[in-house]
Amino acid sequence: MKIEVLYFNGCPSFPKAMDQVKSVLHEEGMDAAIETVPVENGEDALAHRFLGSPTIRVNGLDVEVQSRGREDFGLKCRLYGSGRNLVGIPDTNLIRTAIREGKMD
Repeated sequence: MKIEVLYFNGCPSFPKAMDQVKSVLHEEGMDAAIETVPVENGEDALAHRFLGSPTIRVNGLDVEVQSRGREDFGLKCRLYGSGRNLVGIPDTNLIRTAIREGKMD
């Protein structure tokens, strides 16, 4: 399983996102490597199809299913959720579901 956390330097949500991924892996009894992918400029953002910091992918797929078709790539902060409940890190259940699906690939 390939787990990536894409981020830009100084992103305040990056450490929290890393902690969440590690926590879910621990809860699932898995010992998988987490690759951190720094995104440094607009070219990197396009090349990595970067939707904002932090972006978490399992086996190349965004943990937020409804965002998989988005193309608004750029060097920016990412928000997860909907309506008034927007936050800078994905819900733990999104990460858990993606990791469980990744185990089946």
